[in-house]
Amino acid sequence: MILINDLPIFEPLNPTFVDFGAEGYIYRCSDSLAIKVPLAPFNQYLVRLENENTINHRLYFGGVAVPQPVGLFKITASFFPRLPGWYANPDYVPALVREFISGKEFNDLTDTQKMRAMILHEQELDKVHQLGIVPFGDASYAGNCFYEFEDDSLKRAVLIDFGFWGMQ
Repeated sequence: MILINDLPIFEPLNPTFVDFGAEGYIYRCSDSLAIKVPLAPFNQYLVRLENENTINHRLYFGGVAVPQPVGLFKITASFFPRLPGWYANPDYVPALVREFISGKEFNDLTDTQKMRAMILHEQELDKVHQLGIVPFGDASYAGNCFYEFEDDSLKRAVLIDFGFWGMQ
């Protein structure tokens, strides 16, 4: 198991809060990078981030449409004022750094686009299974993606959030 002191330091400049999920806050730290910070400083969250980082690398280099991974880092806790009070005390918090994806969410698509989105989503999940990776939880929901357009045409489903996924 990796410990936070083992991680290299990453110093984001002016991170901007984007969203939060069941287990983490997402911040944009540049035009091209995003940071996922766990909700709590417990060791199991660092283990989950480490798993998500590993899965992210395998998916990306296996040809699945996912954010390009940068790595697992520790960042200065003071950068993140939205963190719960009990998380503001540590000097550093773990963070997963990867490409920032600026696509549309499933609920923002038209009904016709949603039909195409579900097909693209399934195609990406097929690639995931071919790599021996087991999606878990809400992976089967087409809403757990960002959808990228080219010339007003839906071109790509980008899978996100694989913290609970595993290997066969």
